Amino acid sequence: MSEVREATQPTISLNGNPLYLYAHSGMPVPLPIDALSKRELQVASKIMEGLPNKIIATELFISERTVKFHCANIYRKLNINSRTALIAACFKTLYSPRGD
Repeated sequence: MSEVREATQPTISLNGNPLYLYAHSGMPVPLPIDALSKRELQVASKIMEGLPNKIIATELFISERTVKFHCANIYRKLNINSRTALIAACFKTLYSPRGD
């Protein structure tokens, strides 16, 4: 005899809170760019200025390889894959309502 199991939906969470809590609580939804470290934000800012990795490295006193490492982390955290997508994500963050 086969056993009937109750169907369950996986709970999607954001910062440890179930996503549905944000819908009616008035809590501001954290934006992905908020997940970036201070250094990643600095690198992202330089990318927004249109600077190449070598110049970013010089201005931030880090190696070009470290800039590439930060870029990879930024892309992973924001779920993007290019500098163009980074610029779009930053503009989306700047111009989206935050529920304040």
